[in-house]
Amino acid sequence: MKDAVVLRRVIAQRELVVRGSGETVAISVGEPTPRDEDSDWACPYRITIAGKEIVGSAIGVDSLQSLQLVTECLRGELERLGLQLDFLGSSNWQSFFPVSIRDYGEPSLRKKIEALVIEEQSRWLHAAGGRGSSARPRQTEKIENSHF
Repeated sequence: MKDAVVLRRVIAQRELVVRGSGETVAISVGEPTPRDEDSDWACPYRITIAGKEIVGSAIGVDSLQSLQLVTECLRGELERLGLQLDFLGSSNWQSFFPVSIRDYGEPSLRKKIEALVIEEQSRWLHAAGGRGSSARPRQTEKIENSHF
């Protein structure tokens, strides 16, 4: 078994609240570091609740990919806890831990996947009577590719 990556320098934090008890779930993400045994990088994380810690790391081919993947690892860990969680007053905390969908670098596949996701989200919202999250993720500006 490979040694765990130590979370040394915290670069990001977030707190969620357990619905009903008000207990805090503290999340810390560490600075990605190269692994000794291969050329991959690891982005360590820690989830603390009720004095107990869950630690792990997201492994990527470089520091950026490990950082991108850490939100998926955190979401999986939080879902395994099976707790009713809130973030920013919303029970839809998963929206703030996005899951990546691989498009294999094909723009046409990415557009098709995006259209399917938007269609399914619309269908779900309509079936739910338009009751979505009270705290929706903010829209970000679309940055167009530029040439230097």
